[in-house]
Amino acid sequence: MLQLIKVNGAITNFDFEGKYPSLTEMQEAVGGNIQMVAMSKEGLCPKYLICNEEGKLNNLEINMTATSFWEEFYGKTDIIVGDILIVDIDDIE
Repeated sequence: MLQLIKVNGAITNFDFEGKYPSLTEMQEAVGGNIQMVAMSKEGLCPKYLICNEEGKLNNLEINMTATSFWEEFYGKTDIIVGDILIVDIDDIE
């Protein structure tokens, strides 16, 4: 299941056409070119965070919900900005 985490903290299911989301659909969800980051613990990689690859350069708003999720995996090493997608590896092509 793909989830969209908005900067306002809202978490919703990400709806898309077809079996897998298209690149265009994911780009529209995050507002630009995408960057995929593996969210792994102990060598496992069940989920990816998909964000706007130029979000910080474009001064997008901090996404506190996504940043908290990030900190669960990596500690307080970074902030996440803009709307993001959380996807299982099996949910993308």
